[in-house]
Amino acid sequence: MQPYLYFSTGLIAVLTGLEWFVPAIFRPTNLFGVTVAPDAARQPEGRAIIRRWRASIAALGLAGIALTVALAPLEPVVVLLARTGILLVVALGQVALYIGSHHQAQALAIPEAGAVRTASLAARPHVPLIPWWWEALPLALIGGTAFVLAQQYAAAPAIIPVHWNINNMVDRTAAKSVGSFFLMVWMQVGLYALLTFITATLSRTRIGNNATTGSQQYRLAIARYLFFVKGMIIVLLGTMGLVIANNSVTNTTPSTALFIAPLGFVVVVLAVGTFIFFRYGQGGWRVDARAGTLPAADNMPDSAWKGGVLYYNPNDPALFVERRSGMGFTLNFGHRGSWLFMGGLLVFIVAATVVPIVLAGR
Repeated sequence: MQPYLYFSTGLIAVLTGLEWFVPAIFRPTNLFGVTVAPDAARQPEGRAIIRRWRASIAALGLAGIALTVALAPLEPVVVLLARTGILLVVALGQVALYIGSHHQAQALAIPEAGAVRTASLAARPHVPLIPWWWEALPLALIGGTAFVLAQQYAAAPAIIPVHWNINNMVDRTAAKSVGSFFLMVWMQVGLYALLTFITATLSRTRIGNNATTGSQQYRLAIARYLFFVKGMIIVLLGTMGLVIANNSVTNTTPSTALFIAPLGFVVVVLAVGTFIFFRYGQGGWRVDARAGTLPAADNMPDSAWKGGVLYYNPNDPALFVERRSGMGFTLNFGHRGSWLFMGGLLVFIVAATVVPIVLAGR
């Protein structure tokens, strides 16, 4: 049970640490989703809001860690459900604290220009952020996984394990089939399609005519980060699929390392994300600052940011916009295309949940 305890407490600690540092990557003109003067965060009122945010985030994280440790002696199933609930509460608590800080920061807001962006959007880009030939690497990894599994298929028993419980014991089996034996490959294909679609959509997103060098580099860095995450997921699933298949053929139990691998994946992905987090800053403003260029505002009206988290502006033709609550991009929920995107994503999630169960039983 120790690896799972370390994973849960470590994840809460990392999430808490990242949120604690969030104000450091805000644009100078953004304070918890509110457009403010560039020096507002250095003024007494701004510093007080940030101090309260950090104290609340730290208290929430410490409470989550303490409760997770306190539950360790309980039954494994109860512990698993409780830790999942704690992680959910911590995540939702962080959102609630952010909304509270957003409302506090509104006292420092400067008047907005209006409900329409002050800068028009540039023409839709024709060059993708990720060159098409880069896709050869993840596709080769998927193909390699399928090839190796195909070599082991004939030697696998008629009934194969498809799931292990937290005590490293088989708790679900299935008849050997193309669906069950190659389950990890199907998951690789599905997640590859999803992340490739998201990156391609980001590549086609229109940006402001006033985009700076920093904002353009930031957009490219986010796309490359998504590509990196996609590759890491494919490697993780492929490794797990090959190890599980080998254990099926040799009738052995997977080592604990198989269950620790996802923890290593999370650590690496978060480490790279944190590097981008601090190197570029929100919207790439740190790049502009290092070049001696005054970081530009994002030209989005505060009234369109609901709680500083959700962006709803029917007058904005952009489908994706830069997040104000952290790094990356978010949907403009006032754009009709956002609901098509969310509907497609929901269909994919449902399919990704149901299809593996169906395949595992065939």
